Amino acid sequence: MIITEIKATPLIVPYKEPYYWAQGIMDGAGVLLVEIKTDSGLIGYGESISTPSPQGVHAFIKEASKFLIGENPFHISSLWIRFIMLCSKQEGLVGLHDLELK
Repeated sequence: MIITEIKATPLIVPYKEPYYWAQGIMDGAGVLLVEIKTDSGLIGYGESISTPSPQGVHAFIKEASKFLIGENPFHISSLWIRFIMLCSKQEGLVGLHDLELK
C-alpha cells in the first residue's frame, strides 16, 4: 500500500456567538480536514489547526505532502522523521546533535 494523494480542505466550525478579542471578531474556529488516500482505496482522516493563516497552513500541507506521495503509510516513524527533517531543512537539527554530544 502506498500514499497516492493528500488533500486538505479548510473548514469553519461556527461559534454560537461571535468571539471578540484584541485582534478582532471571530465567528468560528478554522480547521483543515486532511485526507490521506492510498492505492488500495483506503482513506485516513486527520485535522490540523489553521492558524495563524488558513491559506498558509493549507499551502504548507500541500507542499509538504509532495514528500509523502509514493511512501508506505505504515512506516509512520520513518515518515515522521523524514517529514521533520525536510521541513526544518536540517539546520535546526544540527543544534540538537550538538546538545546530544555535549
